[in-house]
Amino acid sequence: MQPASQPAPDLRDRFVGFAFAAADLLAEIGPDRRVVFAAGAFREQFGQDASHFVGQTFGSLIAPEDHAGLEIALSLLEARFRLAPIVLRLANAERMKVALSGLRLPHRTGVTWLTMARTPTAPPAETSMLAGGPLFRECVEANLLAEQSCELGLVEVGGWARLPDATRRGLEADIASALREAGGGSAMAAEMASGRFGVMSAGALDMTELQERIGRILRAAGAGRPVAGVRVPLALAGIGASTAVRVMRFTLASFGAGGTEAVRRAGLDDGLRSFLDRTEARAGTVRAAIERGRFRMLFQPVVLLEDRSVHHFEALLRPFPIAGHEGDSTQEFVAFAEAMGMAEMLDVAVLRRVEETLPRAGARVAVNISGLSMQSAVFRARLLDLVERKPGLRGRLMVELTETADIEDVAAAVDTVNRLDAAGVSVCLDDFGAGFAAFRYLKEFKVAFIKIDGSYVRNANGATRDSGFVGAMVELARCVGARAIAEMIETERQAETMAALGVQLGQGWLFGKPDALPGAW
Repeated sequence: MQPASQPAPDLRDRFVGFAFAAADLLAEIGPDRRVVFAAGAFREQFGQDASHFVGQTFGSLIAPEDHAGLEIALSLLEARFRLAPIVLRLANAERMKVALSGLRLPHRTGVTWLTMARTPTAPPAETSMLAGGPLFRECVEANLLAEQSCELGLVEVGGWARLPDATRRGLEADIASALREAGGGSAMAAEMASGRFGVMSAGALDMTELQERIGRILRAAGAGRPVAGVRVPLALAGIGASTAVRVMRFTLASFGAGGTEAVRRAGLDDGLRSFLDRTEARAGTVRAAIERGRFRMLFQPVVLLEDRSVHHFEALLRPFPIAGHEGDSTQEFVAFAEAMGMAEMLDVAVLRRVEETLPRAGARVAVNISGLSMQSAVFRARLLDLVERKPGLRGRLMVELTETADIEDVAAAVDTVNRLDAAGVSVCLDDFGAGFAAFRYLKEFKVAFIKIDGSYVRNANGATRDSGFVGAMVELARCVGARAIAEMIETERQAETMAALGVQLGQGWLFGKPDALPGAW
């Protein structure tokens, strides 16, 4: 007699036959998401037999730029035990699109069965072949925390936004391939902002060749544009990994906001040590600006999509210009403060300003709190003390946890979030879907809202993959009793698309630009 857990050979073959009738690749993964069984056309797609992938993480099969989508899929599968097909790309040279489906059985704890089926020859409208900035940042961060030096190649295409949408979409795949080849075959290619692209490499990058190649790609498409590039060595010699991570984040924020010129102006092209040696004066100026409250707060409405009524406002920092850095964006100011270890100081200053404003208004307000601050026991104590001392804040103050760092002491953070919830302070996870940490937080923390990253909102329309991702995130939020907020809504079509996908709340210029808090003055 066959053991109960093992079907008879003919029945097992029948099950495998059913699976292959709808899929090209099969994989079974364990609780650590490593492959314990694989079968199918692995040699055709990857050049290696299926047995080669046993013991590897399942993520190694999926294109790095789609790892956020993979995290969405696996998190939803863990919550619902079944995954409806979701389109991802394989980590092969062709980036072949597959429909990933999955099943978990409650009595087989930690075991997951996954199938990957080639998509139709005429797939629905596709999104970028490039990763988003937050996912790219997390991958570079993981490299640095593993104490592995690397290099960033950052490339800016002038006038990119003026190219027709169809032209940009056609160029992205070729630019992504050029970046990946420069970085080493399967390296991750990313878009930090419109026309600003990056790649991480374990070896030396030839930026001159990379710039010239992208220039040729643009000219061949009849879209000749100036191309600028900068190489940023991330060597850890004499620098702690945590410091390197903060400076790297500032590098990417500077590039996203100001392009290659901003990176050079900050001295980042000479490496991390040189940057730190040159920024003491600037750090002192920023510290003084925070201490003296040289910033203002603006508030942007978050509305219920059903009737467009205001649900709450998000508090947004706007620093006053700093001598010598008058052109810096808010993003650069905040990233520099975090790079110099001032995240906690800045968050405390913002909390104080919002605390002063709320008594003069009747609105609910969400305040951004950095993951770096939530790692601090002192900050967590100050936040809880504020809520306990000011009962009038309960039901009106909300906390929006930003993914600026992976929280190390999760147990202490969970306790803080639970106490905030008990005191009537709701917690929202910001930029959901852009990186990995938020998925872990969703499992650990008691959250009332998730805010879907704006890149999904911009790209979600019709039958695109991003529409599927948004629907999956909404379902994932529903599983834990949270509501979804879509940010960066600028058009009625985007608002209607989000509502159709089950998103309950929206934020963006369609509903109002950041301004003074109504009733506060």
